[in-house]
Amino acid sequence: MADVLAAERLAKKIEAGEVKDGQTIRDIYRNGWQGLNTVERVQFAIDELAKLNWVRIETKETGGRSSEVLRLHPDLRGGSFGD
Repeated sequence: MADVLAAERLAKKIEAGEVKDGQTIRDIYRNGWQGLNTVERVQFAIDELAKLNWVRIETKETGGRSSEVLRLHPDLRGGSFGD
């Protein structure tokens, strides 16, 4: 149940503009938002929202360790799936 709540909370953060296209998963859980304060909960929330086509994860090469960034659907806060 807490994991479903995490997906709802992440959706609300996206709708409120508090989650931006291109943020890393780490950026999101480091905010310490209730229900989204662990990597596991954020990952579950992203997985659930991906099923609804709200988001997807993109691997970004940084020259060192790669980083996973959140891409928002283009209709949500200026997201850019194709970029």
